[in-house]
Amino acid sequence: MSDVRCAICSEPWDLYGVLHGDMEPWERDRFLAGEGCPSCNFGQVCPQCNGTGKERCPSCLLLWPGEGCPVCGGSGHTESVCVFCEGTGKPRRTFDVAFEALQDECEASDEDPVLVMQRRGF
Repeated sequence: MSDVRCAICSEPWDLYGVLHGDMEPWERDRFLAGEGCPSCNFGQVCPQCNGTGKERCPSCLLLWPGEGCPVCGGSGHTESVCVFCEGTGKPRRTFDVAFEALQDECEASDEDPVLVMQRRGF
């Protein structure tokens, strides 16, 4: 059961697993500080476009396996800018996502919510 979310990419995580072996200690510390998770490479890779900064090709993903796509030539992405990361290839940290991650952690943790808020920069 996932009870906390990454503050950067909203990937669901199980708090017990985070604290007891799903992540290396340095990963756990960064995750709890709101710096991201291993899934988004700690804010380095946009989960929507996989770091390309370009929109995913709907034709390739739905109809054309491999190199046969006439729209993208098999790259899996169009030349349009990814709206999730605005072409940077890195996820934007929105207040709503960060606040949702904060709420999830406060509900799942025995730690004082004020300390959780301070650690996450609220």
